[in-house]
Amino acid sequence: MLTRRMDERTTIADLERRLTESETRHRLLIESWVQAVWETDAQGVVVADSLSWRAYTGQALEEWLGYGWLDAIHPEDRAYAERQWREAVAAHGLVNAEFRLRAPDGGWRWTNVRAAPVFDAGGNIEKWAGMNIDIDASKGAEARLRESEERYRTVFEVIDEGFCVVEPIHDADGNATDYRIIEVNPAFERQTGLTDVTGRLDSEIAGTEPRWIELYAEVARTGESRRLQDYHEPTGRWYDVHVGRLGDTTKPRVSIVFTDITARKKAETALRESEERQAFLLKLSDALRPLADAVEIQSTTTRLLGTHLNLDRAMYAEVDGELGNESGTIRGQYVRPANGGLPSVTPFPERFAYRPYGERTMPGRYRGDLLVVADIDAVPGFDVCERAAWAAANVRAAIVAPLVKGGRLVAEFGVHSAMPRAWTDHELSLVREVAERTWAAAERARAEAAMRAGEERLRMFGDASSDVLWIRDAETLRWIYLTPAFETIYGLDRDTALRGDNITGWLDLIVPEDRQTALDAIESVRMGQRVAFEYRIRRPGDGAVRWVRNTDFPMRDAAGRVCWLGGVGRDITEEKVSAQRQEVLVNELQHRARNLLGVVSAVASRTMKQGGAVEAFEERLQALSRAQGLLSQQGSDTVEVGALVRAELAAHAQEGSVRVRVGGPEVKLTARQVQNFALALHELTTNAVKYGALKDDHGWLSVTWDEVQDRRGRTRLTLSWTESGVAVGPQAVTRRGYGTELIQEALAYVLEADVEYELSSDGVRCRIEMPVGQPE
Repeated sequence: MLTRRMDERTTIADLERRLTESETRHRLLIESWVQAVWETDAQGVVVADSLSWRAYTGQALEEWLGYGWLDAIHPEDRAYAERQWREAVAAHGLVNAEFRLRAPDGGWRWTNVRAAPVFDAGGNIEKWAGMNIDIDASKGAEARLRESEERYRTVFEVIDEGFCVVEPIHDADGNATDYRIIEVNPAFERQTGLTDVTGRLDSEIAGTEPRWIELYAEVARTGESRRLQDYHEPTGRWYDVHVGRLGDTTKPRVSIVFTDITARKKAETALRESEERQAFLLKLSDALRPLADAVEIQSTTTRLLGTHLNLDRAMYAEVDGELGNESGTIRGQYVRPANGGLPSVTPFPERFAYRPYGERTMPGRYRGDLLVVADIDAVPGFDVCERAAWAAANVRAAIVAPLVKGGRLVAEFGVHSAMPRAWTDHELSLVREVAERTWAAAERARAEAAMRAGEERLRMFGDASSDVLWIRDAETLRWIYLTPAFETIYGLDRDTALRGDNITGWLDLIVPEDRQTALDAIESVRMGQRVAFEYRIRRPGDGAVRWVRNTDFPMRDAAGRVCWLGGVGRDITEEKVSAQRQEVLVNELQHRARNLLGVVSAVASRTMKQGGAVEAFEERLQALSRAQGLLSQQGSDTVEVGALVRAELAAHAQEGSVRVRVGGPEVKLTARQVQNFALALHELTTNAVKYGALKDDHGWLSVTWDEVQDRRGRTRLTLSWTESGVAVGPQAVTRRGYGTELIQEALAYVLEADVEYELSSDGVRCRIEMPVGQPE
């Protein structure tokens, strides 16, 4: 019995020891885990001190007891804490609440309050036991995490960049075949244009692109981030993309941050194309600048554009023919040479009809619309025959730029590809530009060639013209064109004449009296009138004065403005001299006619009075006629004495007779002297024929003359008429008729002549001395 009691005591002691150890371990555990341990009575009122509470909150004992502990709770949390506590006490339930408590330093710290009722053996609440766990650090971490998540969510929601999380999908062999979109931000839709994509496979949305699937799978596998710019075919956009892995390798996901850079890429492309375009057009301009032949220009533009755009063929054709039945003639053609095993296409036919290549395309061409064909086999506007015609020409894709001028299709610039080709806007614009430039350059070359030909014809005409041709600038009045005849007429070389202010130089050549007339005429031409005027110039070289007649006229531009003055200048000096001479000759003719009529009248009167025969009168008229004939032949108002003598002898004696000797220097008589002198010679000759040396072959005649100076130094003619070997009858010696009177009296009276006349038995001897060169 005693032994059993001792064993029971030993067992109880052991249990108490073990309980104490357990309580100690529990207390140590709690004290190491919690910051305050406390108890209340069964009604939840603090009645016992808690050193740990007061150390944790800094409250004094009296502040702690009762419900004073509520004063240590943050004002914003007090109502909540009190409500949690009272509801638990009333419900005999557990307490698990979080709120802020005052710390001894005056700050606030988050605490987790846990409390539970302690029941007695009868199941009644004996007391409440509680503890405070400091969670301020975890609460701060939670706040920071929450703030970070809020910041992340804010950034996630508001960033302009698209964001998504995707999960690569693999097949049984581990090959990436697709990806699922797990999460997207609002910018995703703006950046891609795709909606309702969360949770869906890429293949369900826009169709898969293997290179993007492989990229995401590689990043998910390796964990190496990737940054790239690439084109996404399903959305038709360019993206700047950053791809990174989320999570570990067990179930990796990929985060994708991307920006739509399509506009920038287009701008960069447009800038690059613009720079390339400008560089090409500059190269084209440099190549065309020295060319003057239209065909060479057309060949150059097709070659340069063909190589620049890597075309199979480029060609320029001029169009002719009736509307609806047009034909083209190739003027320039480039064909890509064979390269790297790729054969060259055949040249397009030099002459071709348009209808077989697409009759329904002609209305657009008449309007000047570009014909753009990416694939001839895919365009519904061509029939089977037309497709066959294109195929025969090795054309699958083409751009045709029609050139419509003046409402008519005049030419086309075509570019061809033997394979389908999606032409860019840049290429379309460039073909149009080159087509227009080709047409303009070719037309300019033709116009310049025609102008050069015209200028050459004008130069040849100007060089050959004895008149001076000139053109002046209407504003400055400076010569801009002057023909070689200027040097002949003005006696000044053209280089000097064209130098500087040449209007002043021209006026300086005009005699002062005529300058205003010239200036007024030029001003009238500037006002649009056509004028003709005459003026005199003094040649600077020899001082000679020349008459010039100008015919000047305005030259207008397309707007009708007088821009140039044209003129033709003719040297009319000889005309002026001829006109003056003609005036003198007319006056002389009138004077001669009056004189001649007077002489004829006198001859007739004397002949009739002396009972002469009509034949004698006619012979005297013939003598006068011969004299007038000599005046006409000479073309002047003088006749040489020898001509008069020979003419008269030739009319009555055998020419070349050795019995007649005629000789003397050249002495000229005026028209007034010729008539009476000729009559005197006639009388001497007819007397010699009738009675003297010319009657038969026995007589001799000598007619000589000379010039002598009288005492006053004046020139006089002396003519000696001597007959010999003639038997003159007494009746002839004593006879005195009209001829003798003419010789002895009329010459002395009319010509102031000294006459010695002797008729002897041997013949006539007559000496006439008279002044010569006297004015009438």
